[in-house]
This record gives sequence, C-alpha cells and structure tokens, in this order.
Amino acid sequence: SLFVVEHDMDVVRRADWIIDVGPGAGELGGDVLYSGPVAGLAEIDPSVTRRFLFADGPPVPRTARTPSGVMRLRGITFHNLHDVD
Repeated sequence: SLFVVEHDMDVVRRADWIIDVGPGAGELGGDVLYSGPVAGLAEIDPSVTRRFLFADGPPVPRTARTPSGVMRLRGITFHNLHDVD
C-alpha cells in the first residue's frame, strides 16, 4: 500500500482506493469523510474533493510552466515532517 496526498484530479481518478480527509485537513487535522473506491465519493455531499472530481463541464485549460532549475531541500522539519532530505 502507498498513501499519497494528491491534488491532481486526473491522478485521483485513476486510484483504486481514496481517502478524503475533509475540510480542515493539514494543520487542523481534518476528519476522514470517505474511504473507498473513487465512485463512492460522489455520494459524500460535504466533500470539497467531490466537487472537483465529478465536476460537470470541460476542465479549465492551463499552460504548463517550463522548469527554471532544481530546488534541493535538506533537513526539513515542519508539522509532521522531521529532518527530511
């Protein structure tokens, strides 16, 4: 198993199983609103993710930016990260 925090809806749509940690996630902890196959999230009204995942209409076109370099981070400690390189 692999647990990934993902905000790209195209990636989420391809997942076998999702866990939606609802409003207030992150610093505030949040609450698990849903855990199961992607299609089941359509029934969870309070989910913000549901609105983006099952949105009607075409996606808004976005132009990808060209990377301008590499950023290396070392010894990151913040919230639940402890000395991450």
